[in-house]
Amino acid sequence: MQPTWIMDAGHGWLAVPLDTCEGLDISPYSYVNGDFAYLEEDCDAGAWIRGRQIPDAEWTQYPTKWINGDWVGRNYDRFRG
Repeated sequence: MQPTWIMDAGHGWLAVPLDTCEGLDISPYSYVNGDFAYLEEDCDAGAWIRGRQIPDAEWTQYPTKWINGDWVGRNYDRFRG
């Protein structure tokens, strides 16, 4: 699965496989649903990108899914590292 940015009217998250988040200090502003983590854009997504040493030219090209209104993921379980 390629990481995907999810953006709603107020915020954004990077959707990644949950098992790729091991060892990262993820805030409770990120979410988990099934085998996926939805990493808050301001700090957690950046920590994931830096931890995996992904160059700007790659992560800035991840697809983006735009949501009208509030994203349903705001109701997912909070990330607990």
